Amino acid sequence: MILKRGLVALCFCLGVAAYADSSPEATFDPPEPRSDEFDWIQFNNGEWLKGEIVDLQDGKFEFESDELDKFSLDLDDIHVIHSSRRNTVGLQDRRSLQGTIDIIGDTVRITTPEGVEEFPRSEMRSIVPGDLTESVFWTFRLSLGASGRSGNVDQTDASLFFNATRRTIGTRSLFDYIGNFGWLNGVETSNNHRTNVSHDIYLSGSFFLRAFSMEVYLDPIQNIDYRLTPAIGLGYDLVDTSSFEWKINLSAGYQYTRFLSVQEGADISEGSASISFGTVFDWALTARTDIVFRYNVVVPTGDYQSYTSSTLFRAEFELTRSIDFELTLGWDHVNLPRADENGFVPEQDDFRATIGLGADF
Repeated sequence: MILKRGLVALCFCLGVAAYADSSPEATFDPPEPRSDEFDWIQFNNGEWLKGEIVDLQDGKFEFESDELDKFSLDLDDIHVIHSSRRNTVGLQDRRSLQGTIDIIGDTVRITTPEGVEEFPRSEMRSIVPGDLTESVFWTFRLSLGASGRSGNVDQTDASLFFNATRRTIGTRSLFDYIGNFGWLNGVETSNNHRTNVSHDIYLSGSFFLRAFSMEVYLDPIQNIDYRLTPAIGLGYDLVDTSSFEWKINLSAGYQYTRFLSVQEGADISEGSASISFGTVFDWALTARTDIVFRYNVVVPTGDYQSYTSSTLFRAEFELTRSIDFELTLGWDHVNLPRADENGFVPEQDDFRATIGLGADF
């Protein structure tokens, strides 16, 4: 009986030891820095994966391995990053460092030819493998949406969105185009085009100068031949985390509008100094769902009642690594629309809802 109990106790101890060795506490140490050709990441659960760092921007980390191919995840899901290759690291204070990377928990260590720099992970904005080249600065997005019905009513609606953004450590340049088209029983019901161009220079980690911005808007249905709004201003990043960004800006400029037609005796165009306010937030609701909201209002200083505003809401649902399903809601408001030569006054509000596909490249 004593021998039997001893064997049971021995088996129990061996089982506990085996479990301890296989528990998440047991970790695998990657090779020493600069000793191999792979990058290494360790997840928060203790698992290691080797491969290559693709990119880190705005808290979204992209990694590529032989088994999993290219994938993205939140930086918060990673406990350790080790790369013995040369990388360019962008910091919140708009500096950049080039060297090998060791990130453990909340500490980042960059080994450069001049020495070692150590700082909190919260101060790191981006990682780009190798040296900075022009192609690294650019991102593009294209979205196409459409809806239609036929039978007693023949209706077709379509939308096009294109964005090009150039980001460096200290600047951000933006080009946006949104076009909306619609026909009902062969009659045009929507045909508007909005283009925005801006260039921001960061003066500190969150505070930026909007050195130049221009909005060009065309909407013949609203009796607007074209409307130009150049401006300069200031902006601030209220929130800038891996899952949520919220930016605001306040600008002063000039708004010039030329109408397609006007009633007899009225001016074909008008212009005055203006003040504009805008806000943008981008919320990564889940790993596969993003919410984007934009709002901008322009108020002419000569007639505060003649303000205009635009609102955009877009929900993006990831289908593949590069293709998203999108639901877009838009609202354009002209508080005092101008009557055309026949005395017809356009509606103040244009609402639209479209579904489509979007792609980043």
